[in-house]
Amino acid sequence: MSSPEEKKKRKRMSTTKKKKPTPQSTPNPSLSDDLLLSCFARVSRLYYPTLSLVSKTFQSILAWPELYKARSSLGRKESCLYVCLLSDPDPIPRWYTLCRKPDRTLTTNGDTMKLKKKKKSSGYVLAKLPTPHSGPANWSGLVTLGSDIYNFGGSEEPSSSVLILDSRSNTWREGRGSKHAGEAKLPSGRVDGKVYIFGGDNGLAYRPKEGQWERVGWEMDTDWPWFSFAVIDNVLCNYIEGGFRWYDTTARLWKV
Repeated sequence: MSSPEEKKKRKRMSTTKKKKPTPQSTPNPSLSDDLLLSCFARVSRLYYPTLSLVSKTFQSILAWPELYKARSSLGRKESCLYVCLLSDPDPIPRWYTLCRKPDRTLTTNGDTMKLKKKKKSSGYVLAKLPTPHSGPANWSGLVTLGSDIYNFGGSEEPSSSVLILDSRSNTWREGRGSKHAGEAKLPSGRVDGKVYIFGGDNGLAYRPKEGQWERVGWEMDTDWPWFSFAVIDNVLCNYIEGGFRWYDTTARLWKV
């Protein structure tokens, strides 16, 4: 049995042990929207998909038109890759954009301390866009105009509508359609601000600014293989039957 003096000694020792201080959380400073916009304008767009996951505020600012005006004034324009993929068993085509892999922080728990090691970003990944059903993209005419991607037609599910993807906000809107737009079975070409649609009985030209369509006549009728044309230096070129030709948009004639 312990004596009364030993009990008092143990009690004094237990009460003199120092308690570990409770870590206090440091509140995150609130940054103004204007300051965030200024910061985002200086960051590569490859990081935008990752930044949009931080908060709803970040996601909202990244879709502001003012952000892209600021990027333009700072000379920070850059091209981005967009891909539409359809994979079984999902029947809906999904759109992706290329983004930079974020840095990862690995935490190792020890007996007395925690070690944190930062692993630098390596390579790129495709980030899925949070967009609803965008219509068929396979065998349709896809054309970029500024920050917009136009989706015309489609062979499996022909549509007379024109779907437009705004790459700034990653949202779709519907453009003015044509009853002949669904006949397009070949990719489109953009020349002098007009989008030329191939396939069907006649060639079609679409003016995005006015949202108007026009037929370009039988002389534009093309029964080409899908791989036989390209737009080079704002000129529509065609390779068929062992030769090259180009389309004169003023005279509406093919020339050799």
